Amino acid sequence: GRLHAHKASWREDSYAFSKEGEWNIIVMADGAGSAKLSRIGSRIACDSAVKTMAVMLKDFQLGAGTEDQPNDSDLKKLKAFLVEATTDAYNSVLGEAHKRACELRDLNTTFLLTIHIPWNGKHLLAAIQVGDGAIGVYKKDETCTVLGEADHGEFPSETVFLTSKAANPLGPRVRFTI
Repeated sequence: GRLHAHKASWREDSYAFSKEGEWNIIVMADGAGSAKLSRIGSRIACDSAVKTMAVMLKDFQLGAGTEDQPNDSDLKKLKAFLVEATTDAYNSVLGEAHKRACELRDLNTTFLLTIHIPWNGKHLLAAIQVGDGAIGVYKKDETCTVLGEADHGEFPSETVFLTSKAANPLGPRVRFTI
């Protein structure tokens, strides 16, 4: 924001998006201001996740489900895709830390990944979140569904990062909404 511009400092946040068939892929990462290379960690996490999701969703089609929900098998696959893309993002950041011979915490970033597809006249969204921040889905009935739960550390101003051990396990972090 303005503080970064005023101080001529790095902006630590990154995002990436892609479209694969009817699938929309959006990923955001908020690099930790206290981590000297967080701008790089956030960029690498976003780039890695969007590429991984694009590959996994390339030929993926939702099968027949009920009128209100895709079948459980497809939802389990989507959950696995989100976990794998998040794991790939982590591994890419870890690889960068090794390449630069720096501490992993120097690349600290939060991570928000969402996928979307039109489905049965509705919209299916799935998301995974590590850290603070929020993914909100505003609906026509003026309600908002939050997909995820903000992570907080031991103290009020702390958060969990993609690079934190506290980020595991990833599976319970996946949320769906239609």
